[in-house]
Amino acid sequence: MVSALALSVVVSRVLGAEGLGLQSLLSYVQALVLNTFVLSLTQAGIQLLSAARGAGDDRSLHWLRVWSLRAHVVTGVVLAAGLLGLGALRDEPLLLWGVIAGTALVDALAYALTVRVVAFDGWSRVSQRRLVSQGAGPLLGVVAVLGGLGVTGVFVGQAVGSLYLLGALLVLQRRVPGTPRAGPPVPLRPVARLWLGFVASLALAQVVERRVELVFIDLFGTARDVGLFAACFTLVSVAVAVMAAVTGAAMPAVARTHAAGGADRLSAVVGRALRVLLAVGVVLVAGFLALGPSLLVALYGASFGEAAPLLRGLCLLLLPATTAGALGAYWLGTGRVAVAVRAAALAALVDVGACLALVPGLGAAGAVVAAVSAQVAYAGALLVASRDLPPVRDLRVGVLLRPAVAAGVAGLVAGAVAAATPPWVAVPLGAVAFAVVLLLLAPRVGVLGRDDAAWLAGVLPARTGGLALRLARRA
Repeated sequence: MVSALALSVVVSRVLGAEGLGLQSLLSYVQALVLNTFVLSLTQAGIQLLSAARGAGDDRSLHWLRVWSLRAHVVTGVVLAAGLLGLGALRDEPLLLWGVIAGTALVDALAYALTVRVVAFDGWSRVSQRRLVSQGAGPLLGVVAVLGGLGVTGVFVGQAVGSLYLLGALLVLQRRVPGTPRAGPPVPLRPVARLWLGFVASLALAQVVERRVELVFIDLFGTARDVGLFAACFTLVSVAVAVMAAVTGAAMPAVARTHAAGGADRLSAVVGRALRVLLAVGVVLVAGFLALGPSLLVALYGASFGEAAPLLRGLCLLLLPATTAGALGAYWLGTGRVAVAVRAAALAALVDVGACLALVPGLGAAGAVVAAVSAQVAYAGALLVASRDLPPVRDLRVGVLLRPAVAAGVAGLVAGAVAAATPPWVAVPLGAVAFAVVLLLLAPRVGVLGRDDAAWLAGVLPARTGGLALRLARRA
């Protein structure tokens, strides 16, 4: 997220809002097809190969390895051809779309090797190399843009990162032991059913949690509108990623507790996650409302000042996103994926419907309404599905009201600082003022209970968690 934010800032500074809009739109299209069709194959392949390996069925394991490799290669070739065909219908240089298509093919090959390695050796080694690739790609794009290669340079940088990952995985997969070549084919129907399930869930995630609004702004608005919305979405996405990391850290505890049959302990885990995420979400919304416009101008330039209302509106999705994250961790952690998929399907319908109704007349503002409405629908559907769970049934207004009072006062003070100072000064001074006022008010308001603070400290990295716990005890 840090390197992606740096890339978006450099693109906007060098190429303007129009260049940022084009780069963001093409990145979304590339990610949409790759995650929906290739990553779904990867997840299905990992699950099938892991199950066969756990059962000691080496003959089926070999068949599944061959199937996974062929499926990834064919899908990558088809997607590359499709992206090239799409590029031929648009106004951008075909070279740009050639780089995007080639990168999609390389990524498909890398994902095919990922299946082999992860099913045998787990995620650790792959994730280390993937982190290097995904972190270095945007930074190489920054160098390319500064070197005058334009939007094409962004995707050249990504292509170099993808080629590195493919090479690293070619080395890693040599450690994977072989299997007997002869073996009966695995029935295709359950394999196809599992893959299509992953396709559906990932496609819905791309609509609800990513930037499908960019497609509608591109159809009905201007390239500048796309760039303004993309800048605001990138800033909010950093906060969403932080919250997603907390829910991701909670999910193993949910799964373990559910497997152990501890209903009371499970309710306690989910209840703490929900209360903590709601409190943190309120604080983040207040911070964005107060300092978001100054941060936007400080990073992207004065020309992005007109996007301040978009950012203020878009940050409101943080509150339903935190609610959905906590409840989603419960349903996914307990293995009831269908509940989350149904909620995501409703949210996707709301998102697409609102985009079709609002973006043609309101442009980027309509896209903001659509994005927030989709998150509200997602959280609302999960709340309805979870209404009989003690963590939801026992929620009180104070869970939102107490942090809202403290964060609201802190936001007013930070906003006053931001209004009186230039953006580059307003962001650090306003952030300090926000934090000081929040810490002063927290003991009197009671933003987090002691048990909730201890839970939060447990899911944060050691030093950060210890600092958070000490501050919470003061409060």
